[in-house]
Amino acid sequence: MQAESPNTLTIVAHSDERVYYNATTNGRFEPGSAADLVEAEQPDTVSNTTAAGSTAEGGVDDFNFTGQLTDLRVRGGPVRVYVNGNRINPAAVPDTTVSSLNTTAILTVPANERQEEAQSQAALDVSASLALENDRLSGRYQRLLLDERFNAIESPALRQTTVSAATRVIERGIERLSTRQQSSIAAYNNGSLTAHEFLRDLAVIDERAGQLSLATDRVVARSQSTPGATVDGQSVSSWAQDRDLELATLQGPVRDQIQEALNGNHTDQGTRATPTGASRAVDEQGGQRQFPTPLPVYVETSNRGVMLATVVDGEYYRELSLSRQRNATGDRLSDVDAIFNRVAELYPWASAHSRTTGLTGSRQSELSGITIGHSHGELTTFLNLSTGRVVAEHQRKTLGSVPTADPVNATRGGVRLSVERTQPTGPLHLSLATPGGEPIDGTVRVDGGPAIQTGTDGEHWTVAPDGRATVVARANNETVRVRLPPQPS
Repeated sequence: MQAESPNTLTIVAHSDERVYYNATTNGRFEPGSAADLVEAEQPDTVSNTTAAGSTAEGGVDDFNFTGQLTDLRVRGGPVRVYVNGNRINPAAVPDTTVSSLNTTAILTVPANERQEEAQSQAALDVSASLALENDRLSGRYQRLLLDERFNAIESPALRQTTVSAATRVIERGIERLSTRQQSSIAAYNNGSLTAHEFLRDLAVIDERAGQLSLATDRVVARSQSTPGATVDGQSVSSWAQDRDLELATLQGPVRDQIQEALNGNHTDQGTRATPTGASRAVDEQGGQRQFPTPLPVYVETSNRGVMLATVVDGEYYRELSLSRQRNATGDRLSDVDAIFNRVAELYPWASAHSRTTGLTGSRQSELSGITIGHSHGELTTFLNLSTGRVVAEHQRKTLGSVPTADPVNATRGGVRLSVERTQPTGPLHLSLATPGGEPIDGTVRVDGGPAIQTGTDGEHWTVAPDGRATVVARANNETVRVRLPPQPS
């Protein structure tokens, strides 16, 4: 769907029934010659990255746009949609945004659906740490209880009953976690939850989902002593595989790192504690003793989706869940070839440079998980097989292998600030040096976010904001600013 600027989007109604549409681009929309912004009964609207409106009785609306269509929703009567004169299936508009650099595409929150974007932090939280430990102990207790029940039963029929009861408990647990995640997103969006409370909630959901996944494994292990055991006509192993896929969309690599931070196990010396805590102290033997530091997390939400990204120990982690936003229109993926073809459409670079590929999901499942190992790291994408839409995505990239765009530089006095971007919400490389290239230890903030210490090597990696941004560095009594324009994906 990527084409040279300008592109044209044309909506043609084919009956008296009104057609309604909403389109999003990662570039910019402008009205075309057929767009009616004033005199129509229901005028079309254009607002930077979005175009919306309706038409009927053979009417035509058109819009010019730059960049790539990232979302297109059409409802109502019969309609034909064209991009640059070529008819397209609206459901085929990709969920992902392809990078202009040689790296993986990313699942994105449509610009018109974003609710909150923020540089946040997850810090040591004793109450949260205790709650997480309680969840771990509770999960272990439930698994031991299941073991005891199985060991006390010899009848295959009663064991089947026990399997069925255990699976119902797990399924209800998944439903509760899904509901809690949606409630937490809504509360964060309306201001009822602070950013830290929101991250804490997501960490709890992650831990409880992990405990339910362990419970599914235990049910499979115990059912092996019951020949022919099933769950609603499905083998127990297939049932467990499908539940694990559902649970994976409620977990993620960033949430794992948030758990570590809440437990006090994050000690990145490049990020100063908030507000003024020291990250190191001298112990009684004269050595350096490390104290917990907050974990910077970039957060982006929509009504029902959440994206998290962070950098830890030379690795970039990103996760995005849009599970209830991707159940609309699309073509069913009927076999393995169709699944891999869809993944190749969504992630062309990763598919072309894959080192390893794994596929998870049973024939009865509505979800499939595809993991691709590549030279930059690893990608796992979760597809709704009924529609071919992406419901969640996990990514890990090694910072030293990620290509960056040309640096944006600014110099003041004897301090040069250099900023190198990858893609929106991707890794962002910051460096401070003298004009001659000697590294400088200074403080950098991105869009007023947490203070970042570059250290003696003068460098630090963080997460880039989604749109325009201002980077401010302070070192050697100088203040240097770099203003970054919106970045094409």
